Amino acid sequence: MRTNYQALFIDKIKALLPANVSLADALSELLCISKDAAYRRIRCETDLTLEEVLVICEHYKITFESLSNPNAVAFHFKQLSPDVESFKAYLLGMLSDLERIKSFENASIIYAAEDIPVFHHFPYPVLSAFKIYYWMRSVMNVKMLEGTTFQPGSIPEEVLEVGRQVYKTYASIPSAEIWTDGTISSTLDQIAYYWDAGLFESKEIAWQVCDELTAEIQRIKQQSELGTKQLVPFQFFHNDIMIGNNCVLIKAGTTRFCYLSHHSFNFMLTTDAAFSRETESWLENMMRRSMLISGVSEKQRNIFFSAMLKRIENLKMRMM
Repeated sequence: MRTNYQALFIDKIKALLPANVSLADALSELLCISKDAAYRRIRCETDLTLEEVLVICEHYKITFESLSNPNAVAFHFKQLSPDVESFKAYLLGMLSDLERIKSFENASIIYAAEDIPVFHHFPYPVLSAFKIYYWMRSVMNVKMLEGTTFQPGSIPEEVLEVGRQVYKTYASIPSAEIWTDGTISSTLDQIAYYWDAGLFESKEIAWQVCDELTAEIQRIKQQSELGTKQLVPFQFFHNDIMIGNNCVLIKAGTTRFCYLSHHSFNFMLTTDAAFSRETESWLENMMRRSMLISGVSEKQRNIFFSAMLKRIENLKMRMM
């Protein structure tokens, strides 16, 4: 029996839509066709054109190949060019993704954090400017930053503002984070490297980066104590095993999709159902083997966060 790939494709699109969004309305708007024409395509009475398939795939970040080859997993990523505008576009894409996740009913995020989740840096102007400067100068090789040293004004205010909106949106979505003792290490290593290389404009700026990192960790600790962030549930797990990579799973009703980090800070996305189910199973197993220290386990929580705060203080003392 011949497989009806269009029906499978339509089902895949339907699974990616929030419950309150009509598939016919979504296709009508996306493809610039009438609602009746959209229904004919949904019922497979009218074939989708190649151009329509490409438009849908690009918009919903899916691939047609995954329907015919169950072992094929396609990832989408934001290709960056070495300039400030490209990084701003990266942040705007992150904001758009979070707003879309938030639009789903009962949406939540599980984040296995090899590094501190990028969202947490953005409320802190000097720390977030440093992280963005590091990514653009040392990872993206932005030419305008070559031969410069870090100062807060190195990053345009409009870029920092997009970052603040990213954090605000993330903080409004229920989430669980899994950290290890080494989750803070990469940020500490970046600060130490820039200090040793003389890449801070002044020692006072380097200390300020450390002070804001301290404030960030204290804020996350407070959210863990309360078990909430902006009045939505927040779970925090401590895991003794190295995670190996930043992995983010989005749960939205029956829909699952996930992000994997690459190139230090960038993420690639897949909506592949089988891959997402495997990822969910891996994350659930990791949480079972971790200690929940949000809302409970006060002693373990204090030990965990105190160790991180001590490492920041030791770095600052070394710089003094």
